[in-house]
Amino acid sequence: MLSVVLPVWLYFSLSEASTWQATIGKRLLGLHVTNANGKRIGLAHSFLRSFLKLIPWNFVHIGILVPASTGIILLGQLPSSMEWWWSFLITADVLTLLYLITPLFTGGRRSLYDLIYGTRVSWSQQGGKS
Repeated sequence: MLSVVLPVWLYFSLSEASTWQATIGKRLLGLHVTNANGKRIGLAHSFLRSFLKLIPWNFVHIGILVPASTGIILLGQLPSSMEWWWSFLITADVLTLLYLITPLFTGGRRSLYDLIYGTRVSWSQQGGKS
């Protein structure tokens, strides 16, 4: 998991704390991440924001790849004693839904993790040349 999770976490964190204030996709769309005052967020702030943003993604990984005494088994092969393992996927679904609907109530600029960390995604009128 670390070979996938760590690089993605670093990519989001370092990109959004950089002078671009955005990942490549956000930059192409003319978007950038700022604090509540419109200033660039620091690296520690970006790491925490990205950590919270990626929690549903990590729960899906945990939910699908079930550790077992014989190695890793897939979710469909769960023994009845591990039916609770589905809670990882259910939690991921609920968090993803919350992340997706929150911007509908915040003018489209803040997801749940943005509200928690006091950040927002803003549009640059320079169209990707911020």
